[in-house]
Amino acid sequence: MIKLKHLIREELLNPGNLPTPPSEITDILRMSNTSAFRNRIIVHLEGGTLDGWYEYNEGYHPGEGEWEHLMYSDDEEEQESIIFDQDAIEGSENDKEAKVWKKWLIDTSKKPGYAYKVKEVYLGEV
Repeated sequence: MIKLKHLIREELLNPGNLPTPPSEITDILRMSNTSAFRNRIIVHLEGGTLDGWYEYNEGYHPGEGEWEHLMYSDDEEEQESIIFDQDAIEGSENDKEAKVWKKWLIDTSKKPGYAYKVKEVYLGEV
């Protein structure tokens, strides 16, 4: 019985999924970026099965967005460089939109069913 409880807890701590952003969060990104070139969030997470880089792309129509794991190379150092160079906007971690997303992701990571550590959040270009 103890082993079963342990397995259930482990599953809750490492579900391997990312939360669906509410419209208030995606609207902030969409409204502040009048062109479609900055409608992405690039996130660097660590922890269990979610370790790595992800993007949330809102697309051209509200409500179409989804998370996608970003992976360009098997070499971890090269991968981080490529992801940043091709996708993230340098310095955008200090923009209001990125800070709102980071706070939301951190708050959500503390809820049951989610477990990850948010390392970095950037605005991204398409």
